Amino acid sequence: MTGRHILVIRLSALGDVAMLYPVIYNVLEENSDVQITLLTRTPMAQIFSHLSRVKVVCVETQSKHKGLWGLFRLYWSLRAVGITSVVDTHNVLRSRVLGHFFRLQGVAVHRLDKQREARKKLLRKEHKQRTALVPVVEKYRQTFIEAGIRVRGESAPPIFSRSKNPTGVGFAPFAGFTQKELPWETVVSLVKRLSDDGVAVHLFSAPGKQRAKLQSLSHLPHVSVVSFSGGLREELAFMATLSVMLSMDSANGHLAALVGCPVITIWGATHRDAGFVAHTAVNHVEISTDELSCRPCSAFGNVPCHRGDLACLNRLEVDNIMEALTSVLK
Repeated sequence: MTGRHILVIRLSALGDVAMLYPVIYNVLEENSDVQITLLTRTPMAQIFSHLSRVKVVCVETQSKHKGLWGLFRLYWSLRAVGITSVVDTHNVLRSRVLGHFFRLQGVAVHRLDKQREARKKLLRKEHKQRTALVPVVEKYRQTFIEAGIRVRGESAPPIFSRSKNPTGVGFAPFAGFTQKELPWETVVSLVKRLSDDGVAVHLFSAPGKQRAKLQSLSHLPHVSVVSFSGGLREELAFMATLSVMLSMDSANGHLAALVGCPVITIWGATHRDAGFVAHTAVNHVEISTDELSCRPCSAFGNVPCHRGDLACLNRLEVDNIMEALTSVLK
């Protein structure tokens, strides 16, 4: 195929890769001469598997792509496909090293502006500057534009068509860090409340300890713990059948947005002003920053609570979450 061949780099995390999807879709729609090689992790590849002009290359940082020599080996294999420009939407050490190799070859490299200084001011403990950062999806789009690639600022059609009769609540109560997770007692109370109301609840989690913990709730009427042996495509197809997806600030909300499922996001130590918000309209449940001026204390939830009591999550009431759910389910 003649035309431009763009290497797009976004190695992790799942939610960030999911937010890249609508941008890549619109790049392809606007540029018929563009072919994309997307460098990411193996589990994320299924998000893009139906896009004919996207080839996913899965990076293996713990084996053949480990270290400087592994990155050079990766560069050499990518070099062979005729990359004409690099769009680095991750901008971490690995992606910068890889981009440097391409620059030495004479290939233009354009990197995501991670808004580091503005983010520091938003997250600092005292004298916060409460200016909302540009959403990550928009920053992705801007990076492509800086690379000379046309891209619309629109959402993409759902990866899977929505069910004509969606039903049930998907609930993903866990996240990568405890500062983004509801107290277990609140999770139990909420699931029991929905069960008592006759609402089907489908609990989402990673395999292992999280899923085992949720199994303790599966005896309740209308409650099930879901698992997907077919990977992300199967999970996305299931989300398309739900009435609503209730998620912490985690990947599940971003995935549900890809299939047009209404999303309710519960925020704790993090805040949508840091830019990590799903690309579609989302309802939010949170303790306001007027009440808790310490929010947000982290962009990713990996910073210990400044107060020491995690009030942003411990003060959230089941009634607040139920009100948000009712507004979607009615």
